[in-house]
Amino acid sequence: MSTLGAVERAECPTIGIAGLEATGVIQLGRGKVISKGDLASTPGRYPVYSSAKENDGKFGEYGLFMFDEELISWSVDGGGALFHRPKHRFSITNVGGFIRILKPERIFCRYLYFALSHLHSQVKFDWVRKAHPSVIRNVYTDIPLPNLDEQKRIVSVLDEAFAALDRARANAEENLRAARDLFHAELQRQFGSAREDADVLPFESICEPLTPTVKLKRQDYLDEGTYPVVSQEADLISGYWNDPSAVMSIEGPVVVFGDHTCCLKYVDFDFVVGADGTKVLRPFEGVAAKFLYYGLRSQPIQQTGYARHFKLLRETSLPKLSIQEQRRITEHLDEMDTESGKLAKAYEGKLTDIAALRQSLLQAAFSGQLT
Repeated sequence: MSTLGAVERAECPTIGIAGLEATGVIQLGRGKVISKGDLASTPGRYPVYSSAKENDGKFGEYGLFMFDEELISWSVDGGGALFHRPKHRFSITNVGGFIRILKPERIFCRYLYFALSHLHSQVKFDWVRKAHPSVIRNVYTDIPLPNLDEQKRIVSVLDEAFAALDRARANAEENLRAARDLFHAELQRQFGSAREDADVLPFESICEPLTPTVKLKRQDYLDEGTYPVVSQEADLISGYWNDPSAVMSIEGPVVVFGDHTCCLKYVDFDFVVGADGTKVLRPFEGVAAKFLYYGLRSQPIQQTGYARHFKLLRETSLPKLSIQEQRRITEHLDEMDTESGKLAKAYEGKLTDIAALRQSLLQAAFSGQLT
């Protein structure tokens, strides 16, 4: 494979988004408000893209469309993620932006997508610093601009490499799902079997919600500190805090439920409760906390956006078993959870490596080092 020498800084001019816009090479724009109600009232098959990171940013399908052309779109509210949109009929919501190529003789659309993806990997957008057009004009200022033939050659090299990475990623993702499904199937089997031979206890008979004296706001979390913060986020520990008066001291293990996220956690240490929506559940006497945790996990609640879901958790129940039988089930599930967790961690590591390799290829392509 030949060196992409034309992208070397000494040999290739650079230009920013603002410069491309000022010279009439590109046009920046925003989408428009499209609600779930709009999708329901005007059903159709045309995709609507929003700020979601999953599913290629797809929000839903619509009976109308805004575009029927090749564009670059990006997530304004969701971290600035970029997407290349080949020519098809689609729409973009108001939390997304788009870049239209006005002078294709100057810049190849997919080349610009790769160049911006490379620059995006070097900056951080979040819910505070959003990727508004006014912001990215000042951030994406150093785009190499070789001749069009060189741009197309770079795209060809990257497309070939990324196609292989995409196949590897799909394989790793499938294996990761299989590892997680293995434990979930055993979880269902254990509690399904127990329910066949035992009475059922309603939610109000197995645990009670605790009311913390302090709920720490997300923006106040520390990266390091004395006391861990447990919130409704996916990670067990979301941050740290140093004030002991905010600590929830627990006499035994508890289960934490995310009212918005539906995340469940088993917590056996003192902690600070983080953010609104974090529900702390203490099991009643005769119910082991780990049994409560696994039992609730065996009845997953379907998350519906950022709504509250605790009322749905209250509809769950557990089989009435002796403490000895509860421990037998939880010890078995602990072993299964550990083994499936090892498999999942291995495949997650592969996905991390694939993502890192993708960024390395972009870095090499836009610094003249890819050979």
